[in-house]
Amino acid sequence: MGDRHKYSHNRNVFFKNARWHMTMNNFPMFSIGPVGGLHGWYLTLRNEVRNDGTYFGPCIYTNTNRSNKCRYYFSIMKNDGSSKFLGESSEFFDRDYGPSVKIPVSEWLNEKNGYLTDGGIRIEYGFQIEGFWYCKKDWTFNFLDRVFDCEKKKNMITFHKVAFSEEKNFLYCHKQLLAHHSSYFNPNLEGNFLVTRDINNIQFIYFLLISHGVRNRVNMKMFDYPLFQAQKYKLSNVVKLIDRELVLGTPDIRCIYPDKLKLTVDEAIEYDLQYYLAKLLREQRSLKRLAKKLKNVDLETVSGESMKKLVRFFLYQ
Repeated sequence: MGDRHKYSHNRNVFFKNARWHMTMNNFPMFSIGPVGGLHGWYLTLRNEVRNDGTYFGPCIYTNTNRSNKCRYYFSIMKNDGSSKFLGESSEFFDRDYGPSVKIPVSEWLNEKNGYLTDGGIRIEYGFQIEGFWYCKKDWTFNFLDRVFDCEKKKNMITFHKVAFSEEKNFLYCHKQLLAHHSSYFNPNLEGNFLVTRDINNIQFIYFLLISHGVRNRVNMKMFDYPLFQAQKYKLSNVVKLIDRELVLGTPDIRCIYPDKLKLTVDEAIEYDLQYYLAKLLREQRSLKRLAKKLKNVDLETVSGESMKKLVRFFLYQ
């Protein structure tokens, strides 16, 4: 049997006048609230006519325009305080009616089963969107809702905006992947992590998409956000990806966004951008000018690879 509290969205909902609503097939829709950052999610009871009769069951409905990967749990709260487990699973679904578990009307209305409480039906549900597609193109994790079963498994990182406590300023992700790539998140520490962030949701979600491998190409108009966050959280794999994209994307991008790519030699050293540093050094025409640019660089913090490139440049220029 499942536990609704594992899910980021969970609740008990009471549907009054169940017999009448079954006859009319017009159960009301109860709002689940914003899911994955979007409103338009509801719980209702819906019928299905089969060869052996009419069935009813709890059902998730959405009018949002995207494909979703979800988990769900349903049970009936009986009039003696116990519950009847209906089902727990995961599936993909699009706009309209989604997950549902149905049983015959005769079972609902059988007094011996105890499914009716004061003429109504009480449904317990748990619901979770783990990812979704936009425009059938990009697969995206849901960073706006808590990770499934995070209280028990302690497998979540919560990023909250500095000086804000509202729920909308919290972002969530599974800690296993980031902890694997970064010493910033100690995988040996038990419990969920709470980490501060200093940029808005759109910028930080873009960083999370790249760090989770959802985007293998970097939008050069926004490269600075994930780069700065990758350095802050010690994600060298993200830095290397952006380093590669800076070199591959620079020629065209410099023409379209001439003011966007302003990383200098000292900044390339600071962020350990090895490919981009090599490119910048090849473009240098003056030892004196380069030496001037390096005056503010703390040589004690320069990586071994960056130091090799600098020494090679000064020796063979």
